[in-house]
Amino acid sequence: MERLPAIPKPPAASELVADQLRVAIQLGHYLPGDRFPPERELSEQLAVSRTTLREAGRILEAEGLVKAKHGRSGGLVIQDRQLSSREARRLLGERMAYINMVFDFRIAVEAATVRLAAGSRTTVDLRNLQRCLAEMDELVDERTTGRMVIPKFKAADHRFHVGIAKAARNILLEEAMVRAHAEIYQPINAVFDKLEPYMNDPHRLIVHAIEEKDADAAERIMREHIEETRTAVAYHVQTGRVFQPGKPASS
Repeated sequence: MERLPAIPKPPAASELVADQLRVAIQLGHYLPGDRFPPERELSEQLAVSRTTLREAGRILEAEGLVKAKHGRSGGLVIQDRQLSSREARRLLGERMAYINMVFDFRIAVEAATVRLAAGSRTTVDLRNLQRCLAEMDELVDERTTGRMVIPKFKAADHRFHVGIAKAARNILLEEAMVRAHAEIYQPINAVFDKLEPYMNDPHRLIVHAIEEKDADAAERIMREHIEETRTAVAYHVQTGRVFQPGKPASS
């Protein structure tokens, strides 16, 4: 008789909570120096016990992602773990085959998502996307090169892509897109050392196509947008320099 495949042991609740919090950090929902909400509030948000939450915090602290501060103003504080360009280049090079799979996955998922969004978007959806555009425009206009400007831009960029997924009205596509972004968010931050005027142009074109309900144009621009990000990553890995496209691109 053929042996049944082994059933993997389900992860502990604390590991699942740690993963949720880790993804939130990876996607820039919490930036270095930020604190997670108070323990009681966060445990209610995640529908877990405070004991489970503390165990999850210890997992993240062991990974160097947070540091527990005690006292009245205490809590879990996000640590600055931005990679240097050299570290990012090494990490990206080691994982390039996998990262290419992530880009392939993003193209498949986000091309379908933006097509749906073009057909189902509402006025509220457009306002949300335009709010993200304005936030990114403000960061680009500052033209600063500090350590925080790229993570802030990338966090707004992620909210933009989530906004498209929400406009598509498909929670499965939204969850898949969030996971794909989290896989490569941190190392890609180090690929771009400053913001350039062109970096928000593809987002603006995508919003225009969604506003016009032009699904074909929206899908085409999204594919080009993601492919150019792939090109920028590969170029940085090969040369150690920042890719300067002749047309819009970022992530």
